[in-house]
Amino acid sequence: MLPKISIITPCLNSEATLERAIQHLIDQNYPNLEYIIIDGNSTDGTIEIIKKYQQHIHIWVSEPDSGTSEAINKGIARANGDIVGFLLSDDVYEANALNTIAKVFQQQPQVDIFYGDINYIGPFRPPFIAHAKPTIAKDDFGYPSGIIYLPACFFKKSCFDQYGSFDLSYQITNDYELFLRFASKGLKYWYVNAVLATMHWGGMSSKITTKMGVEFRRAFYHYRPSLKARFIFEFIWYRNMARNYVKQTPLLLPILESYRKLRNSLLGKVA
Repeated sequence: MLPKISIITPCLNSEATLERAIQHLIDQNYPNLEYIIIDGNSTDGTIEIIKKYQQHIHIWVSEPDSGTSEAINKGIARANGDIVGFLLSDDVYEANALNTIAKVFQQQPQVDIFYGDINYIGPFRPPFIAHAKPTIAKDDFGYPSGIIYLPACFFKKSCFDQYGSFDLSYQITNDYELFLRFASKGLKYWYVNAVLATMHWGGMSSKITTKMGVEFRRAFYHYRPSLKARFIFEFIWYRNMARNYVKQTPLLLPILESYRKLRNSLLGKVA
């Protein structure tokens, strides 16, 4: 029997994108699916869209919350699946993603977290495939980004039952803290060599800010990284800050493009 997969969509005033996300999930044709939508008391046409597809939605609520993480936590508390995934209202799963995860779940019963690659759509370049890291350990999170992507990540429900859900004290880097916490607890990650979702650029975590840096450091250093991982973390963080500044300064964009060409010529094409 196929494992039961619970997919949670948090949303707020998402009438422009929610229907697309729902339709793509329906098109998965996964027979043992539990779909949960947690709405933050939308005032646009979001509720009408939810009601339109109500026959495909097993649980939905609409009530005020503090943001995406609290909404996801409400969904986790209601989920009954063997596996839990998170589909934001402006993201979509690639064809057959749920069947792919179910197959790997059956083949690797000792694994706690399954993850793959994403098709990334951002404002600075054409869409590209962002590859997750094939192996994950605690010290790998010295790289603050580009390790693992939440839309292409599926968890055994037991991960949350044992070690908790999203920490609401983190407003920006809560997914990073969750991944790092689970790695620190010794949960086993398994890379699925496939594009599982399309992720659209946006949200607070897409913008590099001082507050983000504070939260990254609080999470990273809380779990006692090695000296090598600390050095990598600080180097990557300041490099990313510099790149972000260049992206926001049109006159400097040729410098960034020259850097990419040099990097790709030396290392091969990377995301």
